[in-house]
Amino acid sequence: MFDNNLERGADDSTYNLGQLVSLSDLFVEREQYEWMLDFLLDIYKAHPPEDGIVMQYINVGLSKAGAVIGLDSSAIEKLMKLLAHTCRVESPPCTEFCTC
Repeated sequence: MFDNNLERGADDSTYNLGQLVSLSDLFVEREQYEWMLDFLLDIYKAHPPEDGIVMQYINVGLSKAGAVIGLDSSAIEKLMKLLAHTCRVESPPCTEFCTC
C-alpha cells in the first residue's frame, strides 16, 4: 500500500508517512516493525535532510521500530548518528523533534 502511494508526489508521500507511523501503533508482529525500519531507511536515503516534515516522520518511525525490535549496539549507534544529523538541520519540524 505505502510503496505504491509514495511514488505519487511529495504531498502524498508526506501524508502516507504520517499514516504509516500512526498505523504502526497497531503492528503486532516483529516483522512489521522490521519492514517499517527498512522502508523508512530507504526513504531517508532518497530524501534530503532539509525536508523537515518528512524527516520528522522518519525519525519517529525509526525510533519506534528500533525500540520494538531491540537493535544491537552498532545499529543503535547508527540510528543515533542519523537522528543527530537530523537535529543539525535548521528546519522547524526538525528543531521541534530534537527539543522533545
